[in-house]
Amino acid sequence: MAKLYQSNVEIIENKTLSPNIKLLVFSNSLIAASSFPGKFISIDCGSTVFFRRPFCISGINGNKIEILYRVIGPGTKILAQKKKGDVINVFGPLGNGFPKEVIKPKNLPVLIAGGTGIASLRYLAQKCAKPGILFYGAKTKKEIFGLEIFKKKKWQINISTDDGSLGAKCNVCDLFSNHLVKSQISNLKFTIFACGPKPMLKEVIRITGENNLKCFISLEEKMACGVGACRGCVTKVSNLKSQISGEFIYKTVCKDGPVFDSKEIIL
Repeated sequence: MAKLYQSNVEIIENKTLSPNIKLLVFSNSLIAASSFPGKFISIDCGSTVFFRRPFCISGINGNKIEILYRVIGPGTKILAQKKKGDVINVFGPLGNGFPKEVIKPKNLPVLIAGGTGIASLRYLAQKCAKPGILFYGAKTKKEIFGLEIFKKKKWQINISTDDGSLGAKCNVCDLFSNHLVKSQISNLKFTIFACGPKPMLKEVIRITGENNLKCFISLEEKMACGVGACRGCVTKVSNLKSQISGEFIYKTVCKDGPVFDSKEIIL
């Protein structure tokens, strides 16, 4: 079992990147050393919020841990008000993370991000041995962020926005699907990693399934305990051990996930 750490940490930075998008940075050598793309931490946002909030790890620089997050509810609104020097309690790293064996030089990484799903994939890009292809969609150009690491490592970046304010005017699944049709990407040895809202992930599962493509998805879900005890974040998955077609079981997103093989997840 992976080691988990709970600690009070001092905020190094909590800056605004765009409307309702923040970058939180703190330092913890134990959590940083045990982290891997796809894993997450839970943060105690304050005494007025009962449950901790889960946040995917979006980058590691030495002992510094980066968290990209959207200000959307009571917990994140409280967290957004925290300043440099304030102390927060963190717990992690939690979850299974992306499979380490697929992040190899021989595999071309293809990332599909929707909205804040870029946060988890940003850390994955940091770990990949070679640059790959990113497909990133959002409602508007104001919600496009976190591309620095992709540009630095010379990734091929493909952007789509719902309103056409940046990149192609379509959703990110259409962007990816069109690329499949026009290019020879299907002839390359590559692995797809996706993170974003469930409707997007459902379409990614359909496209990759129809084209027999290897794909891993990271689910975004409301969580309470973060360790699989409360069963409050279960998701339906195919029972691959059963000989009965269509039989399913439930797995916890926080412990069994948040990363799943696209062939087993049922959305």
